[in-house]
Amino acid sequence: MNSKIDVIEDRLKNLANSLPLGLFKGRLGVCLYLCNKGKDEIASELLNTVNEHLQSMKGEISVSDGLSGVGLAVDYLIKKGYIKGNTNTVLQEIDNLIFRQLAFDKYSKIYDINQLLPILYYLSVRWESQKKDSEAEYLFRELIKKTVNNLYSRTDFQKISEPLHYSLDYVIPQLFYVMGYVASLGFYKNRIEMIMRELSPLLFSIVPRIHANRLYLLTGLDYLLKEIPMEGEGNRYRGLLLTSIDVDYLLTEEMGCKSIYVENGVASLYFLLKAVKEYAGNRINYRNKIMQIIEESPEWDLLERDNAYLRSHTGLYNGVCGVAWAYDVMEKDKRKEEKEK
Repeated sequence: MNSKIDVIEDRLKNLANSLPLGLFKGRLGVCLYLCNKGKDEIASELLNTVNEHLQSMKGEISVSDGLSGVGLAVDYLIKKGYIKGNTNTVLQEIDNLIFRQLAFDKYSKIYDINQLLPILYYLSVRWESQKKDSEAEYLFRELIKKTVNNLYSRTDFQKISEPLHYSLDYVIPQLFYVMGYVASLGFYKNRIEMIMRELSPLLFSIVPRIHANRLYLLTGLDYLLKEIPMEGEGNRYRGLLLTSIDVDYLLTEEMGCKSIYVENGVASLYFLLKAVKEYAGNRINYRNKIMQIIEESPEWDLLERDNAYLRSHTGLYNGVCGVAWAYDVMEKDKRKEEKEK
């Protein structure tokens, strides 16, 4: 398996230069992957090309393709020691541009719930990095509150539907994750709890058609309930989701070799299964099955043979970098467990 990844990695540098700049499907995602693999020189070259073209992203603040994604990537690289600098200083210009987009209603209203949830996560990460009682902490806190209320006021909550296939773009699990994360910050917890309790009759009545989406929803719910215990309705809904998931069916029938990518495939399912405490006893079996699916996937032949196909399946979210990173984590988990025996 690693030999297949190595062959593709040798082509990443040339391919990455033709990709967009963004985190999910572009150069930034490839840069993070290469840093994680210890290929710092190539990663540094990619990061420089992103920096040179940041001006072209000024109007785009999404996490997937825009400035919030750049901010998250830079924050990660600094915290991991791949690049040096003060996070708040490095990200000041990006933060200012995001504030200008979100602080005024005429701009913020152009973003739908799918775009606002990841941006709200970025704002929350940045709030945690600010000095306590500083002006920056106050500004981030107020923008987080405004964005939460902006989300709450949207009528499109009632239009949320399950994707036709398993996808991390499914809005309701994202809502559970992000609202749980914002609640964990403390300063707006009561407001978040009020919102989620008001929405619970709608949200807790949904059981997705696809088992993988049920699993995604369950992990998001667990994250929310950790911060906002909703003993009665929340626990009942959790039990309903848990008993409705057949993991063996999910892996063999729903997924099989259909997708290995993070966005909609088995690479992300490993982390969802790992997060659910009830699956701890079967985690090794599930991991081995997922690794086998990745290893035996016909995707690798396509990726090696077809440059155009590899270019469109290169990124962290929808491509080989995300799969290879996830597979590397699985291998490390496996080696760690073998040492502990």
